[in-house]
Amino acid sequence: MRRTLRVLTMAAAAALVSMPVTARAEAWVAPFVGTMFSSHPDNNSSTAYGFNLGALGGGFLGAELDFGYHPNALGDDAVIGSNSLMNFTADVLLSLPKPLIGWAQVRPYFTAGAGMIRTSTDKISQSDSAFLLGGGVLGYFSRHVGLRGDIKYFRTINSNTSFLDETVGSLHYWRASVGVMLH
Repeated sequence: MRRTLRVLTMAAAAALVSMPVTARAEAWVAPFVGTMFSSHPDNNSSTAYGFNLGALGGGFLGAELDFGYHPNALGDDAVIGSNSLMNFTADVLLSLPKPLIGWAQVRPYFTAGAGMIRTSTDKISQSDSAFLLGGGVLGYFSRHVGLRGDIKYFRTINSNTSFLDETVGSLHYWRASVGVMLH
């Protein structure tokens, strides 16, 4: 697993570094808000907050770092106490090249990446290796401000995630989010 994470991180870094100078202009920071759809039966959704740092060239390849924070992701505070889930991933983006979409400032994309998911409760914290797959659309309404929306599937790689003295197997969830892109 560490080897896979290292290879994906290196691929994302190589994609950022190898972009032509003009493509670096399409870099962004994008704070987001969204909702998490959990696989845990006691909690079907949780608000998500976070940000993405990324760059997408004029071609089809880009890279992104994704950080998300999900308070009360494991269930209600009144039932299990204070709890949260955080994710941090390095992702590769694949998009339609600018010449194919012409004048439009809107670009659909697919993303895949790896990183970690950290679950925390009052009693225990645990970090697990994870991967994500997803897609979305990003676009600009002006030279420096845009909007993006995406849906991503996160899953821990190991099969023994535990919380509340209970082993739940692989933790997996969907996150739908919308964010403002600052260019």
